[in-house]
Amino acid sequence: MIPVRRSPRVLPRALPLLLCPLLLCLPVAGCAHPAARTPAAAGTTAEAGIREAVAAWSRRPPERLAGIPLEGWSYEVTSVRPDGARALVRAELRYRLTGYDAAPAGSAREVELAREGAAWRVTADRPAPGAPPQLWDQGPVTVVRGEHSLVLGVGQDRGTLTGIAGEADRAVPAVSAAWPGDWARRVVVLVPASLDAMAALLGRRPTRTGAWAPSPPAGWAPRRPPPTGS
Repeated sequence: MIPVRRSPRVLPRALPLLLCPLLLCLPVAGCAHPAARTPAAAGTTAEAGIREAVAAWSRRPPERLAGIPLEGWSYEVTSVRPDGARALVRAELRYRLTGYDAAPAGSAREVELAREGAAWRVTADRPAPGAPPQLWDQGPVTVVRGEHSLVLGVGQDRGTLTGIAGEADRAVPAVSAAWPGDWARRVVVLVPASLDAMAALLGRRPTRTGAWAPSPPAGWAPRRPPPTGS
């Protein structure tokens, strides 16, 4: 049998050919640039930053509402819509009037944010489209406390609100005498600046006369008075 002599240079020459595919694959498999992100990942990061900004901004009521006895103040984000350097957030505002509300009141809100560098900042807060406003959306709120009442007014002088608080205080014992059921025996009175503003708070549109017309209950129909002389 004729011995086959193998050249010792075959293996060293082959190794670079075998290693080249491995070296070329390493950057593709595990050395991607850390800053490279997919659009979905970038959107998720932006949404998280927006939610954090809203949570920090809504940690306590605004200073302009300091006179109103508020507790349980929070904004629960329901949707986030980033749009470049701006974003719109839909949220549910929840709060209680201390000593008056047994359960939180709810209000649909639309919050606008702007991006400043890497951070987000709230620039506007308003009622969500189709949702009624809060009283403080209509202007600065004046607070008057009565014995049994809390009166919140916009565009009204303190003397007027004090008189309304007195009327409410006298009405509470009268209601308790007529209806001795279990109730808080405390009332909250909202006094907006106009009938149009009252209609807005109630989610109604003012009529041509400047008044507002509440919707009648289902099944209601006006009754004719009985004929006279019969």
